[in-house]
Amino acid sequence: RIDFMVRDSKMRNVIAADSNEPRLTKLGVNILSVSALLESGSATEPKPTAGPNALAYAMYTSGSTGEPKAALIEHRGVCNLASALGRLYSIDSKTRTLQIPPFTFDAWIAYVSFTLCNGGTLCIAESHERVGEPLADLLLRKRINVATFPPSALTVLPDGEYPDLRAIAVAGEACPQALVSAWAPNREFFNIYGPTETSVGATYYRCDPEDRGDPPIGNPIANVLAYV
Repeated sequence: RIDFMVRDSKMRNVIAADSNEPRLTKLGVNILSVSALLESGSATEPKPTAGPNALAYAMYTSGSTGEPKAALIEHRGVCNLASALGRLYSIDSKTRTLQIPPFTFDAWIAYVSFTLCNGGTLCIAESHERVGEPLADLLLRKRINVATFPPSALTVLPDGEYPDLRAIAVAGEACPQALVSAWAPNREFFNIYGPTETSVGATYYRCDPEDRGDPPIGNPIANVLAYV
């Protein structure tokens, strides 16, 4: 899959933890190590050169209908997502958010952008901390305020007091109302929906524990139109 994405995107550079990784040296691209990039960093802030319509990233889909295809996302989409979700979750310099999705899933872009662009602190879960007791321990230890879960992960999150967790969002799967009733009291609870092509998230619904029936996908975020 990596070989396919390199060939399909015609990328010239790959950032890797180890520039001597055998799997990557065979790709025929320039490999940049993370440590070397950090050591060569400049104290001078670069001037932006990309406009709103310039490509920000290409996210490859699962390829369920054939070969994987790259969804091409513009800077304006990412900037709008950061602004809209930053307001929705009330992100500021005192907010600590938790990034659960791995970097191969588009949801990580939402957390990096709306957290850092609004002055918050981003905490990143390791692979063994994304479910169950380890996830519960991470929420408490890092005093997380805002987190997004797949409903299946929230279902198996141990019951208990999470005093710092003021806002929960669910995404990626249909959310049952029973989950809202269990986790929404005394905090905000959002159902987020959006395909990769719409810059991660397109609609939201502010859930109420007293609602009847499973939560809908809701209304479009700022500067987005939803057509039925």
